[in-house]
Amino acid sequence: MNNNDLVFRPIRMIRLIVRQMDKRGISPAACLRKTQLTEKDIDDPTRMVSVSQECKVFSNVRHCTDDETWGLELGKLSHGHLTKQGIYGYTILSSPTLRDCIKFTLYGNKLTNTIYFYQLTVGMQTAELHLHPKYNFHECAQLRFDYEIASVHQTMRALLGRKLKLTSVSMMSNNRAILSEYQSFLGCPVKFGAPTNKIEFPASLLDIPLFNGDGETFELCSERCRRNVEIICGAKSATSVQIRELIEETRDFSMNMDTAAEALHVSGRTLRRRLQGEGNTFQGIVAHVRMNMAVDYLANSDYLVEEIAFKLGYSDQSTFTHAFKRWTGASPTDYRSRSNPRR
Repeated sequence: MNNNDLVFRPIRMIRLIVRQMDKRGISPAACLRKTQLTEKDIDDPTRMVSVSQECKVFSNVRHCTDDETWGLELGKLSHGHLTKQGIYGYTILSSPTLRDCIKFTLYGNKLTNTIYFYQLTVGMQTAELHLHPKYNFHECAQLRFDYEIASVHQTMRALLGRKLKLTSVSMMSNNRAILSEYQSFLGCPVKFGAPTNKIEFPASLLDIPLFNGDGETFELCSERCRRNVEIICGAKSATSVQIRELIEETRDFSMNMDTAAEALHVSGRTLRRRLQGEGNTFQGIVAHVRMNMAVDYLANSDYLVEEIAFKLGYSDQSTFTHAFKRWTGASPTDYRSRSNPRR
């Protein structure tokens, strides 16, 4: 098992791919081949998938079509899905300037399915947006970059409300086969085999007031996103993190909202309101703790699956197995064998 098997993400990206490819005549079954995912899974908003599963979907589609531009085509659609990305999307749409938008995405994209860390450098005349890969996507790395560059391009263009004139785009890969398509879509020179992926554009674009920009909405939305990022990154002040740590410490998976509220010295009503403000639910946090602990036990201990089930508060092994498959798409036994083949 590689590290990509241990990183879980929302299923949004796979859902978008499957639905768009279905319109092109490529069946969901073909897209999901050997991923342990079903058509029913992609309609479950709570379903998490591994980076490896996502990579496999990209790889499957690559083998089902001769169209090497489909990564670009998929990315072109993404800006239209901003309103479906909740508070993150509304923060982008309300950005007063492109500089505000990019500065927000430098930390805010932790809430998205992007596989890149963003870095902005600004010179006298030119600004550079660097895209550093978070994970190793092997054979589908180019398709992921095509998606990302098209998504960024379309979003910038939509925010500016005008044709976007980039200075150049540099990419680490050497996909020269569709050079003309890159240049036609991006409208600028494209450089291959670069040491880093980056988009260069006039620095003057950074401070042009954006068409739908609204400072008050942007501040409210970005603050909400900041709190959500703190939750993901483990900030100690977040209510969701306090509950997570309480469950991890007590190992009381039968704990309910009122019991947790008493332990945190707040009313049940206050606790519920704070969780709603952070975009979380009590049961969702309990499930997240259980999933993380289950993954750790399976990968790093010799406990039997039945023992792990009882440690996590399940009445029997079958109930735990059903929950684990819902979280990861694999049974506990299969997950353990992949995470440690020597067992």
